[in-house]
Amino acid sequence: EPQGVELEHRSVVNLLCAVREMLAVTPQDRWLAVSSAASERALAEWFVPLVSGAALVLRAPDLLHDPRRLADTVRRQRVTLFHAAPSVWSTLLDAASDFPRLRVALCSGAGLAPALAMRLTAQAEQAWNLHGPTEAAGWAIAYRLDPMPDPTATPDAQADAGDLMPIGWPLANLYALVVNEHGLPVPDGGHGELWLSGLGLARGYRGKAALTSQCFPESGPVGERCFRGGTRVRRDTQGALHWAPSSRPAAAVGAMGPIGATPRARRRGLMAVLCGLLRRSNRLRAAAGTLLGAERCHRPGR
Repeated sequence: EPQGVELEHRSVVNLLCAVREMLAVTPQDRWLAVSSAASERALAEWFVPLVSGAALVLRAPDLLHDPRRLADTVRRQRVTLFHAAPSVWSTLLDAASDFPRLRVALCSGAGLAPALAMRLTAQAEQAWNLHGPTEAAGWAIAYRLDPMPDPTATPDAQADAGDLMPIGWPLANLYALVVNEHGLPVPDGGHGELWLSGLGLARGYRGKAALTSQCFPESGPVGERCFRGGTRVRRDTQGALHWAPSSRPAAAVGAMGPIGATPRARRRGLMAVLCGLLRRSNRLRAAAGTLLGAERCHRPGR
């Protein structure tokens, strides 16, 4: 059942501005959007290029199932930014050995193995590992991957996390805390629960005051409002966050619904988010109406 995460306008704007600055997106860029409209990842994929003056390249629905065709689309459309989950990247690079080189390769949605990270750094000028819950607008933490001479030559703190790459540091105007079972900060190197705070946080869960109070404590370790989602991490001596041994990215639950929700329910959730953003612009209201009209006309099997 979708939890109905209430993302505020400022949370989405903060995400868009932070990603635009982090990736140095310019009008010369072309971002191929591959995330489903039912995913919160679509917020960054669709809107970062638009607020940056860059081109948004929309794909055919079945393009992800055909790596060769996807590689050809990237080449023909002169795509410079591309995001996918680790499993998609692995399949894509295995099946399309001539996949075009990118300016930016992005990866999120699951733990990233060092061997795949090395392939990504060879595939693009910049490669990033991203993490974040719907309750923080989808992406909240980022780690820029450095070229590595050998897949085993990874940072010291990865051995205890199942040899996964770090997830990194918070985006602009977001803060990450690692706390123990009493809600107190743990020293660097210790494992704890990840708490997020800052401009990127959602308002809470619509109509679920008890769940909002539980997951969004109003007074965190240093007095700020936080989100706690149960993810366990550890912070290294440089401040980068790493997966704890027992932790993996949780199922995305929010305005778009959990991964197990029906496609129709998740589409309608995203339409509500998009229309809330589009409603602020007279020039884009027609687009919002078109999206809602298409949703009303949708029937399974069509």
